[in-house]
Amino acid sequence: TVIVATPAAAAAALLAPVAPSASDLVAIRAPPVVAVTLAYPKSALAPTKAVDGGGLRGFGLLIPRSAGIETLGFQFVSSLFPSRVRAGEQVVLAYYGGAQCGVDPDTLSDAEIVDRVHADAGRLLLTPTSAWDAPRVLSVRRWREGIPQYGVGHARMVG
Repeated sequence: TVIVATPAAAAAALLAPVAPSASDLVAIRAPPVVAVTLAYPKSALAPTKAVDGGGLRGFGLLIPRSAGIETLGFQFVSSLFPSRVRAGEQVVLAYYGGAQCGVDPDTLSDAEIVDRVHADAGRLLLTPTSAWDAPRVLSVRRWREGIPQYGVGHARMVG
């Protein structure tokens, strides 16, 4: 048994000499995703089920597309790794893009994506007045092949 842990297109090229059927792997779509890390003052967070007086609680949250929000979800870095966060701040790692995103992230600048993620954070996590204050941007990382889509017949294709 050989396990190949690479993006589908790379696996197809790597395996082509020994397994010609591996060329089918190029059909696996992997839409782009952008990972955006933002820091907010703890005072900017609105009390919700995900936020209490001590800050963000839990691992994070996933956002269904039916909510009308473009951001896929937020990981609560402050809750997971409190020693990596400045005093008085809360850090979130947001994911933007994916298969059902109405906008191709590659057509947006980093600043435009940050603005969109911040607007979504404003709807879900921030107080109404804090939603207008720009966050401290810690990083914006683009993954051109972000989330592989395992469609109907995938198990047969890779099996």
